[in-house]
Amino acid sequence: MKKFLLMATAATMLTLSVNAQPGGGRPQMEKKQKSEKNDSIVVTEHKEERNVMANAEYMDRPRDLDAGLGSGSTPTVQFGDGLPVSYTTFPIYSHQHWKPGASQERMRMLGLAERGIRAGAPCYVQDTYAWKGSKKFEGKFNIRLNNQGHQTYEGGLGLPLGAGWSTAIHIYEDYNKGFNDVKITPMQGRTQMLQWGITKDFRNGQFWALYKYTDDFQNMDMNAPALYHIDGSVELMEGFKIGRDTYMPDDDRMTYLDVATGEKKSVNFGSLGSAYVNEFQAGLTLNLKNNLTFSAVLKYLHGSTSKTMNNLATQGDANENSGFTYTDGSLFTGRYQTRNIKFESGTINDITSTFELRKKTKKYEWIIGLNEWHNHLDFIGSSSIIAQECAVNPRRLYKDGEDSWSYNLMGEYTKGDENRLALYWIHNMHLTDRWDFNYGLRLEDKAISVHAPFNVDGDNSNSRKPGFSLKSQGAHIVDKTYNFFVPSAIFYTGYRINNHLLAAVDAAMIRGRASLHQWGNGNEPRLDPAEIIIASAGISYKNHWMDWASKISIMRKNNELANTMFAKNFDGVAAQAAAQVNYDLQSTAWVNDINIYPFKGFNMHFRLMLQKPEYKSYDCEVTYDNGVTEQYSFSGKNIKNLNQVLMEIDPSYSFGKFRVSATVRYTGKSYINLTNTLTMNPIWDTFANIDYRMNKYVSFNLNIINLLNTAGIAGRINGADTADEEQAKRFDGQFMAGSFRIPRTFNFTTRIHF
Repeated sequence: MKKFLLMATAATMLTLSVNAQPGGGRPQMEKKQKSEKNDSIVVTEHKEERNVMANAEYMDRPRDLDAGLGSGSTPTVQFGDGLPVSYTTFPIYSHQHWKPGASQERMRMLGLAERGIRAGAPCYVQDTYAWKGSKKFEGKFNIRLNNQGHQTYEGGLGLPLGAGWSTAIHIYEDYNKGFNDVKITPMQGRTQMLQWGITKDFRNGQFWALYKYTDDFQNMDMNAPALYHIDGSVELMEGFKIGRDTYMPDDDRMTYLDVATGEKKSVNFGSLGSAYVNEFQAGLTLNLKNNLTFSAVLKYLHGSTSKTMNNLATQGDANENSGFTYTDGSLFTGRYQTRNIKFESGTINDITSTFELRKKTKKYEWIIGLNEWHNHLDFIGSSSIIAQECAVNPRRLYKDGEDSWSYNLMGEYTKGDENRLALYWIHNMHLTDRWDFNYGLRLEDKAISVHAPFNVDGDNSNSRKPGFSLKSQGAHIVDKTYNFFVPSAIFYTGYRINNHLLAAVDAAMIRGRASLHQWGNGNEPRLDPAEIIIASAGISYKNHWMDWASKISIMRKNNELANTMFAKNFDGVAAQAAAQVNYDLQSTAWVNDINIYPFKGFNMHFRLMLQKPEYKSYDCEVTYDNGVTEQYSFSGKNIKNLNQVLMEIDPSYSFGKFRVSATVRYTGKSYINLTNTLTMNPIWDTFANIDYRMNKYVSFNLNIINLLNTAGIAGRINGADTADEEQAKRFDGQFMAGSFRIPRTFNFTTRIHF
């Protein structure tokens, strides 16, 4: 492999071009200019691309798109050749074994409505199609380097084998030092991938098969210490420089209580973060008589992981009686930071398949499909709390002589199976030259068989308290099975008033149920269905130099289920509580989207969304680890960390062998606590891109992330979630810690394709 990479160093690329691909589906409210590929956002859900890879927080994955309910409610997930990259993103994340690059031939974005029918999930989907063969000898060799020390090398060869057979092999190597000078691990990210595909083309269809192996290590830290001001501004702690310093302690020893055995063990969490994934996938497409097409895709995935979850928790003030010391035993007084550390290990086995029969004519198109998706999960998570000083390049702290404490307050143990069997139907009709009518229906049976220690039927013996394990008194395994009926439906109608103007109305109901891993934290999750209900109406206008669309929508999600950490200071002493909370979310939004192309080579895209996102039925009772119980109601409050104004501007210009483009994204003021008494100022995310094609074989790219170099600290303030107006005033000048935007980064890419 090393010799192969040395041969490739004269070449290679940046990430996968994310231009949307043509595809079937409901009539579009507006389309991109056909003469130029670009990064523009489009208003319609079916093919909207939304600059998904322009991510200000991570370079190797798509950003979550805001549908008005918060990114966690409608995330962006990866599909590969029509099937999910992972059945679930837990405990192995999709981005650990999916990387953008030359291993994919094309991509398309699927919106909430279509994915609600095809996959029964309230999410945006980035569906990529792997390079599995070539009808001619073909090579792709790419290299990306940046000023942060991140290196990506990839190369592949495709060639015909004769008699309709072809093949392609691809190798990917990635070295990521990270953006902070973390002492506990020399490399925060390291990925090796091997992908091999083979394709057989025949008279009326195609067969293909694909194998992929991934060896991935991820132990990223993008946290920084800062000071919060009551006017909504945040400044980095004096002396802290992103890229030079770190907020990770220099001692990574963690003691934990094994959830399964009750044994006390220790580990160095800086060395953990590995995932190993083997994937086998195959597909068949047959073009039948009478405009019928049959397709089938099947996949088997086996993965194992050993990693740590490392989250910032609370801050507090220590005095001489608090029991905090440095690792050498000397007394510590002052501001301290705690972290929730969880040692996680597990395996997953997925078997997924999708079958579709499609018929398309000039007047209509219908699709009938079947999903059979199965997941087996075996997972253990043993948690502890550790502490450090609140400082630049902080030192580790011990409490009462212990490096870790509060064992398994967030401990998890889950074994079991989850199966989804679904039948779906999509029907798109051109009733007249002006009127289109589409609908879809999904009927799903979701079966879960769980083997885990959780509370059920009023029994609280499996509650997670400090020191919990399966050896604790009263703790026991519960074996239980569940069956859920999960229907979803979509509806769309559009009327072309004239050759330029279109009016459209659509609606969707996407239902979800609890997932297997939610039984692992000690409580039976709420079994009521979670539903996303969407209704929108809009108009679009198109002429030879402009596309404009405007849409008003209302969206509501019922029975949102979240495992939430509450933190509060009681007389200067930090306390926290883990609570499983159910609530509803609602958002009303007005979206305007315009593309203008007044002269050849130039395109300007502008998008503005005004929204009102709020909690509904958010009432809960919380018991802190100091024994204090409090009740809260956040109904009617703005959804935390979700703004009311979103704006994006994307100009691009192509001339000669060059293409120059930029993205400017404005995220308005947001609230950073549940009571909405503390705000965070607006943030500008900026990207710039220059492409130069030297000839038909060689091209170069300069991509700049965070052109204005804004820190964009996003985090939590200890004890702020429940603060009222008067209590909020004391947080002026308060220390906080959180994640930062990628600092100004210059990515230099060379691509050779022959």
